[in-house]
Amino acid sequence: MNTLFCDVNLVLNPSLDTENYSGNNNNPKARYKLFEVMFDLQLLDYYRTLNPDKKLFTWGEKNPFNRLDYILISEYLSNLVVTRI
Repeated sequence: MNTLFCDVNLVLNPSLDTENYSGNNNNPKARYKLFEVMFDLQLLDYYRTLNPDKKLFTWGEKNPFNRLDYILISEYLSNLVVTRI
């Protein structure tokens, strides 16, 4: 059972986690490494699990807006979380 709260300053899904971002590939090596860690530790992006198509951002300065902060948890723990949103 793992949980990781992280401010990684990269986007996992450019189509959902950015708005008006002019770059075409935000740090691909770091994104790949984070996906590798998620796979190795069997973590999932809990927000994205609950909101598969919703755009919500954790950082924005005028424009663009990005989702750079994540809560990654194991699937087992995700089944125990109670949400009130």
